[in-house]
Amino acid sequence: MDTRFQVFKKDMQRDLLIHIVVSLKHGGISHNSAKNLSQKIIEVFKNTKETPVYEAFFEISKKHPEIMDIFIKNANAYEN
Repeated sequence: MDTRFQVFKKDMQRDLLIHIVVSLKHGGISHNSAKNLSQKIIEVFKNTKETPVYEAFFEISKKHPEIMDIFIKNANAYEN
């Protein structure tokens, strides 16, 4: 697997974890929603190819639009 892609995945995991914890702390997401989102994210990161990861985040962002912001931030850094 490409080292840059590994860094991208690590950065995404960190930013998504921070987002979930902050959202829980400030009541922006329920415990059950956080759990479901976390499970979806774990499944995404089991992929070793870029395309399935990108497609999965696009699907998750339909229900959680804030995820797209995190994805775009990290994708831009990965592409440069």
